[in-house]
Amino acid sequence: MFAISNLYVESEQLHVKSYSYDSFANMVTVMFKAKTKNGVANNRMKIYCLNKQEVLINFLVNDPEIIGRFVSKMFTLINGHYYFNNKVYKIRYDRFSKV
Repeated sequence: MFAISNLYVESEQLHVKSYSYDSFANMVTVMFKAKTKNGVANNRMKIYCLNKQEVLINFLVNDPEIIGRFVSKMFTLINGHYYFNNKVYKIRYDRFSKV
């Protein structure tokens, strides 16, 4: 028997494109498409801390390679390090924490 529980519930009505769970840092990264006030659609990411139960940061993503990798799930996420091809992107979760 399996138990199902919600890790993260989005409060806004958004078009979620992809998500990823970092089990080492206990963070969820969500990529979504949001419309601005003038109707332009932008790709944005949210990093949600499961320990604190809060969104750490919500930011705009313009790089097509990052968008493509995240949506296709062709990367590995370990403790804030996104690995794909011969590249590594480090996200410093501690820089987003509120003091």
